[in-house]
Amino acid sequence: MIEAAAAGLPADANWDLVAKSTSVIPGFMPPVDVAESLLFLASDAAASITGANLVVDRGVVW
Repeated sequence: MIEAAAAGLPADANWDLVAKSTSVIPGFMPPVDVAESLLFLASDAAASITGANLVVDRGVVW
């Protein structure tokens, strides 16, 4: 995904600046954030959740 996003940016893009400016929570999202969300949805704690979207994107603004 990062490579696909990078395709539209200049070769000399400042990745620190990109990471800080594209989401509410700065930095790239670690895969464990997605995994924990999946584990929650697969658990008994989410038994009453049906037909809902759980957005796990660190508050992406672009």
